[in-house]
Amino acid sequence: MPYILLSVAIAAEIAATSLLKETDGFSRLGPTAACCAAYFVCYLCMAKALRHINLGVAYATWCGAGIVVTA
Repeated sequence: MPYILLSVAIAAEIAATSLLKETDGFSRLGPTAACCAAYFVCYLCMAKALRHINLGVAYATWCGAGIVVTA
């Protein structure tokens, strides 16, 4: 279950990062709300995953996957 939460956190972070361009400087309400919601889900799932996964492993996986997919 913790790795599923970590996967959801990674997917939400990728979605939120991808939505940043659509927010147009946070001036468009729809994309801005979706971006904020995705980041909320990302950090919530990451916090819950960290209860069972070592911080170094979780953070490295989260950052690495996010960078690779976003790039």
